[in-house]
This record gives sequence, C-alpha cells and structure tokens, in this order.
Amino acid sequence: MIRTVLTDDHTIFLDGLGKLLADTNDFVIVGKFRDGPSLLNSIDILDANLLILDIDMQGMSGLEVIKRIRIRSKKIKIAILTLHDEIGYSMEAASLGANGLILKSVPTINLINTLHSIVSGIDFFPKKLKTVDSFSLLSDREIEILKLLSEGQSNEAVSQRLKISALTIKTHRKNILRKLGAENSLQMVRIAYEKGLV
Repeated sequence: MIRTVLTDDHTIFLDGLGKLLADTNDFVIVGKFRDGPSLLNSIDILDANLLILDIDMQGMSGLEVIKRIRIRSKKIKIAILTLHDEIGYSMEAASLGANGLILKSVPTINLINTLHSIVSGIDFFPKKLKTVDSFSLLSDREIEILKLLSEGQSNEAVSQRLKISALTIKTHRKNILRKLGAENSLQMVRIAYEKGLV
C-alpha cells in the first residue's frame, strides 16, 4: 500500500480524490490537509511515501511547500495535481524537487498509472503544456503595481501615485503574490525579476 498524503484547499475535491485513490486498494490515505502550514506541521510523523498537492492554496503555495519539504526530506515522492497547464509551473515544480505534475483534467486511469510511475521512481512532467509569455500571467495594472512595489514603494505611496485606494493596491498585491506563487514581498520581487516582469 502506498501511504499517501493529500493537500488541496477545496474540501470536496480533497474528499473525492481520497475516496478515488482508496478505492483502488493501492493507496492508503494517511493525511488530508487544506493548507501548507498544517501539512508541514504533520508531514514528518506520517511516514508517507507520496504527497499529492495543488499549486494554488491559501496562505502558502504548493511550490513553497515543496521547497520546504525538500529541505527536510528527499525521500517522499511529490506529485503536483493542478489546473495549471502552463509549462512554467511544471519547470518550477521540477526545479524545486517535485517528482511530477499531473493536470486535474486527466482521465482517472491516467492519474492512477502516473502516480504509480512516480512512486516507482519515474518522474513525470508533461512535455505538451502551454508556453505562456510571462507578462500574460499578470494584468497590465498588476505589472504596473508590481514595478512600483519592487522599487520599495509602500502600498500608500503606490496608491497616491496611481490615484487608487490603498485597499485596491492591497488586493492587487495579494493577487500578484498568488499568481506568482510567492509567499511574501521579497519572494514576489525575486520571482518578478526572474520572469522579466520588472
């Protein structure tokens, strides 16, 4: 039996995936989590063989979770299960130490077979994914705000500069963090430079 941990911030999807895997009799679900911090607090004691997680989660992205787990353990196999079909996410997940990326749209049999391959040591990253221009990740307004924030300007200063409310800037900033998979402003700026956004 493959000791499996699931992490996704959508409860219905989490429960459905858990049942689907358990019904194969090849997987035993030893933990289900709705966010990265909860997973990180418990992962060491679960003795899992496989971690399946989403990229977009509240509080901490799946990519950040991978990075933190790999500091502690190289043993557990990590599979990203996501809606994102852009090749950039696949490349970043691989560089951080994930063992595979699977689209949520794949047929069930493909999902099961791919998970078995990953557990047996065969990494899986689809070659036919969308190549997306970095700029299309963010709206024009978000890029404009990102450039000002990367210069060290505060929400209030950007708000005055662009003549929109500080609350709107805060909302844009939150969306930028989520889209770039960044946990904080420092990481946001680093990723923005890497992607050529600023």
